Formats: sequence, structure tokens, C-alpha cells
Amino acid sequence: MIRAWGRLLRLSLAPSAAADIVAGALLVDAGAAPDARRLAAGIAASLCLYHGGMALNDWADRAHDARTRPSRPIPSGAVSARAALIAGLAGLAAGPSIAAWALGATAGWIAASIAVLVAFYDLAGRAGLVGPLLLAACRAGNLALGAAVVAGARWDEPRFAGVLALYAAYVFAIGGLGRHEDRAALDARAARSWAWAALVPLAALPALVASSNWLSACAVTALCVAALWTPAARLLGPGLTTQGDVIGFMGLLLRRLLIVTAAAAWSTGTPAGWIAGLAILGGYPLSFALRRVFPPS
Repeated sequence: MIRAWGRLLRLSLAPSAAADIVAGALLVDAGAAPDARRLAAGIAASLCLYHGGMALNDWADRAHDARTRPSRPIPSGAVSARAALIAGLAGLAAGPSIAAWALGATAGWIAASIAVLVAFYDLAGRAGLVGPLLLAACRAGNLALGAAVVAGARWDEPRFAGVLALYAAYVFAIGGLGRHEDRAALDARAARSWAWAALVPLAALPALVASSNWLSACAVTALCVAALWTPAARLLGPGLTTQGDVIGFMGLLLRRLLIVTAAAAWSTGTPAGWIAGLAILGGYPLSFALRRVFPPS
């Protein structure tokens, strides 16, 4: 039962949702350590939205999954469709409620907007490029929810705008690649193009620290090079020739969401930023270990 619910909620990706909040808070406050209670509330709201969206997604896909992935929690009977629906709606309602109550109106509206976008994506909005665009908006919104953790957030901080744009572009490309996971016939060329597109924002990340100190610039550059090494090597080799390859590559890219947020934290060049970046990277082995039990895709 625990394993089935963990798969439904995609628990292996929980560290990345929490990391968005930490990175967003650091970016709009010049790398200052955020208030612990407000940060905890932001993370709680984010996790409710994220995992609620995952549950609703599987509920909406239950008929399709019964044909293509019968081992998933709902079609296998491990979790009932009704329970998944209740969990999904409860999570999407709890996220904005927590944000508004603990963080104020701005955070509440951001969280509510994310909930609406998530529900629209899960239930109706995945055709063509709409799906990837919605995913990008939701993930960028999660970073903005982190910014709302800070009272008097500096929304015009250039580094925040840069990370927001690159993060959205990265998730957009992941969403485009994800459309090839369950297709009857794999379009290897299109899948490969989406995969390469996802690596562009990772390669551009070091430019965000051009105005920071040399140590953070070197650290972020090294981090991004390490993050690019394995996926680039795969694409330069056999590439993505089967749907199994696409699913595996998706997991690789999803875990690298933590690289983006850790790089964002380090780009501030402050003690709080360094500590937060290390903590975010600590979620990488946790996410990697959890993926064996709770696959991210």
C-alpha cells in the first residue's frame, strides 16, 4: 500500500519541489537566509500542490494507463480511482490554503494559480504544445511561490528573472520529450530534438553568475558541466531508440531539476546560498534512491 501511494504521488521528485521554494526565496533576497517558519510553510504548500497534481494526473490517465502501463497504481488496483481523485483534489486545495494562511495574499494567489494550471493540465490541456507550456508555467510558478516566502521580496532581481526563464525553458523541453513516452510508434528524431533542447538551459546556467564572485561562478560552471556530461554522452551515442530509452532519459532530466535550483542558490555567493545549495544537492542521491521504488515518470 505504501509503495503504491508513493508511486502515485511520485515521492522521488519531492526534493525538487521543495528545492524550488528554497531557491526562489534566496534569489529575491540577495541570498539571505529565509525565515524558517515561512520557508517550511512554502515547502508544505508546494508539496501539496505537486503531489496532489500527480494523483489527479494518474486519475485522469487511468483508462490510458490500463492499456499502456497496467502496472501503475490505479489500473493495477493497488489504489482506487476514488481515493486517487480525493487525494488529488485535497492536495490542490490544501496548497493555496496553506500559502494564503501562512504567507499572505500574494503567495495564496500564486499557489491558487498553480492549482488551476495543474488541474487544467491534468484534465484537459495536454494537446500539442499546450501541455509542455502548462508544465513550464507550473514549475516557474513554484519558483515564484518560493519568492513569495520572503516578506518584501525583490521581484525585479535580475538573477531571479534569469533563473525563472531558464527553468521554464528546461521544463518545457522535458514536457515535450515526455509526450513520446507512451506513443505507439516512437519518433526518435523528434524525441532526440526535445532531449537536446532540454540541455540548452543547463548549458546557459553559468551565465547567471557573471556578476557574482569567482568562486560561485566556478562552482556553478562545474556543476552544470557535470550535469550535462551523462545526458549529452547518451545523445551523442545510440540516442533514444526505444520508449524505454525515453522513460530513462526523462528520469535523468527530472532529477537534474535539483541541479538548476542548487546552481541558483550558489549563484548568490552568500553563506546561506552555499549551505542551501549543498542541502539541495543532498536531495539528489535521495531522489535517485527513491526512483527505484517510486519511478518519477
